[in-house]
Amino acid sequence: MSEPLLCAAFEAARWVAARGARFAVVATSYDTGFEPLDRQVKGKLSQLERAFGPDGWTLWVVDDLPAELGFGDAVRSAAPLDPRLRVVSLPAKPRPGGLKGRGLVYGLAHALRDNALGAVAAVNLNLKVHAAFLGPGLRAVLSSAAAAALGTRHRREGGRAVGRGLLGELKSRAFNALTRALLPPLRGYRDTNAPIKVLSPGAARVVLQGAKIDGVTLDVEWLLLLLRAGVQPLRFPIAWEQRPGSHPPWHLAPACARDLLRLRARFVHRHEEVPCSLA
Repeated sequence: MSEPLLCAAFEAARWVAARGARFAVVATSYDTGFEPLDRQVKGKLSQLERAFGPDGWTLWVVDDLPAELGFGDAVRSAAPLDPRLRVVSLPAKPRPGGLKGRGLVYGLAHALRDNALGAVAAVNLNLKVHAAFLGPGLRAVLSSAAAAALGTRHRREGGRAVGRGLLGELKSRAFNALTRALLPPLRGYRDTNAPIKVLSPGAARVVLQGAKIDGVTLDVEWLLLLLRAGVQPLRFPIAWEQRPGSHPPWHLAPACARDLLRLRARFVHRHEEVPCSLA
């Protein structure tokens, strides 16, 4: 882990805590199967409390896996008495595997029922990125410096990706290169699937009303929706660290490629309108 980056993140988190603003963090089952789930849930809660204090935030975990796998029950049992942990289940989970895109949208919609929230964030439940790295993004959104903020791992933008390995690095570069080639609005973005996204309530509603992708290419779709709505997301550096047992999801590559082609049809050829303002 990059200590200077983490120190800066904790400094921003202290600013957020001192402000007393309320925010929600949303996660799904994506990439949680490589280590005990209770370790990830307890670890994320502990990181949030250490960075932002005991109050003012909630962690929403969406059960987007088939019910027979018991993901939601396992999350609840990891911290059954913690009122800051909220678990909601997708009403329909028709196929094996998680539905990260649909799940995050569902979780955001539930979290935004709290009209007092100053911001919402989407992160992975696993511990590859310390929750303190939410701090710079939250500070940007809560101070009105930006309506949206993305955590980037790219070294040219100050970020770090540790332990990804050669194959993981090649996968990431290939995906980002293909994304920028197919989608000209994203040519300035080096990490198009940034693992931290912080949104104002208005920016989150843009996503809620326009998102159509169920899978992991949601990151690209959200970015396109925000840009079409006139939002220029602020980018801030984060440190991301690969965890033992987790591997690049090569099996998702065909679906991701299809999603990119569909996004090209929607946002490049047809110039899809965004059905919501930031109000």
